[in-house]
Amino acid sequence: MERWKKLKNYAITFFLSDFSLEEEIEVLRRVFLINLMLIIGITFTFLLGSLAFIEKGYFLFLADLILFLLFIIVFFYLRKTKNYKLSSRIVIFINGIFFLYFILSGGVNNTAFVWAYVYPLISFFLLGTRNGLITSFLLIFFSVIGFLLTPYLDFITKYDTDLILRFVPSYITVVLITFVMEETRQIVQHRLFALNQKLRKANQFKTDILNITVHDLKNPLNTIQGVTEMMKEYELDNEENSTMLEVISRSSKSMLSLINDFLESSKIENEDFVLNKNNVQFGLVLSNVLHDLQSLALQKNQTIELNIISDPVISSEEYYLQKIIQNLVGNSIKYSEMNKRIIVELNKNGNFALFTVSDEGQGFSEQDKAKLFERFNKLSAKPTANESSSGLGLFIVKKLVDLHNGKIWLESKKGEGSKFFVQIPIAS
Repeated sequence: MERWKKLKNYAITFFLSDFSLEEEIEVLRRVFLINLMLIIGITFTFLLGSLAFIEKGYFLFLADLILFLLFIIVFFYLRKTKNYKLSSRIVIFINGIFFLYFILSGGVNNTAFVWAYVYPLISFFLLGTRNGLITSFLLIFFSVIGFLLTPYLDFITKYDTDLILRFVPSYITVVLITFVMEETRQIVQHRLFALNQKLRKANQFKTDILNITVHDLKNPLNTIQGVTEMMKEYELDNEENSTMLEVISRSSKSMLSLINDFLESSKIENEDFVLNKNNVQFGLVLSNVLHDLQSLALQKNQTIELNIISDPVISSEEYYLQKIIQNLVGNSIKYSEMNKRIIVELNKNGNFALFTVSDEGQGFSEQDKAKLFERFNKLSAKPTANESSSGLGLFIVKKLVDLHNGKIWLESKKGEGSKFFVQIPIAS
């Protein structure tokens, strides 16, 4: 059993030219097939060359020797360079010459003609549908040219017309069937790859949620536990109790906000998720959300200025429009220092509602901009009053803007504040 296992591992290593098993399955499949064709080519050219030498067919011996050496060179080239794409092209080219030689030297008249049908298979498998189709038809094209030149060239085998009329259509049929099979295989493989990527993404999302939940929920939970222990252990007056209850409330809200962001992110990323859209007065929703956010701004003595230049009606689900506004304005409050100003503006830009949020906060670096809307992104700016951050706010905003068929972008320099632009189509 152990000997068989070692032999199996050696065979896998040999046919995969020392490629890692961690490589993509498509790469491993092509490398395996290249090596298989090279081993077959080396074996056949050696046997045919030996036979030609014994029968004193020195021209055929020389041709087989050249092909034999080419197969060996490609075999070691692949192992050394790992360039499977170039190796694929060389193998197909050499095999094309090999099969053309078979056909024109009498292969169709005996059992060797079946090898011609193998060529489309290896061409499609190694080169893909487009290049496989071209090389397969090139072989039959040059074969037909050879058939037509038979009366003028003595070294080309003469065929019955009936045999040619059976061989050519059957070869073309094999090419077309192989084309359909390879195209179908690639479509299925592409779908499997896409599904695998989704599964990996979902698994990574689960891991990220677990890590962030453990990290970000730990502090507020410790705070709540510490305050409740203090309230049980000491006799506190009403004012001290109120202070402690406020700490508990703030910590609870922080945890609830974090959990809501996780749930929201998971929900809107579902492929089946759609907005239940109705005509919504943008300015009215904007005014209501800013009214609710005023208390947060006042805690840092910040000023929110609202300028409604034009109040367009858009097609939206009001709850998710509120989420866009809450996240953008909430971030300006969270990442701006005390006594700063936040300017919110609503206007029309052609057939779009244009909503902007400007602040005097920390701004964004070029590195920040490159990963601005990624999930769980870690940017250079930090909350200025130890507020919690899930790293999902801008990710959720981008997803929601996309669901509105809108566009979001940023103008900012590090240390000079920022201005977010959200453009959403006006309802027709």
